[in-house]
Amino acid sequence: MARQMKDSGVEWIGEIPDEWSIRRIKNLFFVISGATPSSNADNWDGEIIWITPADYKTNDKYIAQGKRNLSVVGYNNCSTSLVPVGSLIFSKRAPIGTVAMNAVPLCTNQGCLSCVKKNEEIDTTYYYYVLSVGTEHFELMGSGTTFKEISASTFSNCSLPFPEVADQRRIADYLDAKCAEIDKVVEKTRETIEEYRKLKQSIITETVTKGLNPDAEMKDSGIPWIGKIPVEWKICKVKLCYSIISGSGFADSLQGKESGELPVCKASDISNAGHNLNSAANYLSRAEASVNGFSIIPIGSVLFPKIGEAMRKNSRTISRVPCCLDNNCQAAVPQNIDTEYGYYVLFSVDMTWFDNNGTVPCINNSKFKNAFLPIPPPLEQRRIADCLDAKCAELDSIIEKKEQLIEELGSYKKSLIYEYVTGKKEVQT
Repeated sequence: MARQMKDSGVEWIGEIPDEWSIRRIKNLFFVISGATPSSNADNWDGEIIWITPADYKTNDKYIAQGKRNLSVVGYNNCSTSLVPVGSLIFSKRAPIGTVAMNAVPLCTNQGCLSCVKKNEEIDTTYYYYVLSVGTEHFELMGSGTTFKEISASTFSNCSLPFPEVADQRRIADYLDAKCAEIDKVVEKTRETIEEYRKLKQSIITETVTKGLNPDAEMKDSGIPWIGKIPVEWKICKVKLCYSIISGSGFADSLQGKESGELPVCKASDISNAGHNLNSAANYLSRAEASVNGFSIIPIGSVLFPKIGEAMRKNSRTISRVPCCLDNNCQAAVPQNIDTEYGYYVLFSVDMTWFDNNGTVPCINNSKFKNAFLPIPPPLEQRRIADCLDAKCAELDSIIEKKEQLIEELGSYKKSLIYEYVTGKKEVQT
């Protein structure tokens, strides 16, 4: 017989089984706000685990450590509570709604809300799944100008489905098993994607250093990463092949325009662009670029991040439109090298080789400009680029399909969780 359903009265939850009820979070959990002590050294480097929303991700169910620990003094100074094991840690700031369960006692900063169950009628794992699919609802409840945040009061008054605890546990156990299966496929797919990316890197490096003729006579380049090259090739410093143009400070007041004459590229735009960059999240007019001293990067330049973790990811793209760069990026403008070959040869260069060894990783352009690259004759540069275009397109197509599979599995997982935590589907006993 079909399960009898009723309207929950909560839009994002929809219908729930007749025997279920709706309860506010504050009736299910004690909601604890986090805090941060001053930067005084006495407050830090102790044994009390202290986390921020940056310490956990949406696909991590459990959190056991953060990047910093508090001392006993620091814990006493920040007026927060130690959260018992098995509680829910919820991000109240962008991105609102990230949730995890703590595997060890810990405390949090003010960007987190901790949910400690009030009684044994609450199965925390079930509510982990409930909160994980309510992200869009909680995001809508946030407010703020610089960044959105949901207050402890607003969060505490949000309503959630409340089945009997036996049903909660049955649903949680079922979802643990099903989500583990999905996560295993996703992880295996990610590993395969990484293998294809490594294969692509290997093919590019091999081709730009050894050429297309396997029987070519070779000579030692004298450069360890290049190794032997065909005898008619030469090696040349970066500064003789490219002009290097650094980006400019992109003031907050200039940001936010979604269209215009010139895209202003950030590291995220470069990493998301793939081989070709045609657009960005922010734009300027040519007049604004001139007034603010922005260099206009010509079409065909190789763009890449020059600072921080983005630099270490070694993203590359070719500008297919004139653009500007923010000051975390720079461009290599081809001078005496084929544009497409130049992209591939720089794709083979690991920018961490030129790190300035400072607190924040950053390309030392003096080192970079004096690095050597393998340079074939002009016609062979073109042939190599055409060959790599075809090979990389095949690999990129495979990678894209696998990334699409991961996206589809993520959507399926979220839908599956939603259907069961709201009672629209029933775990069979």
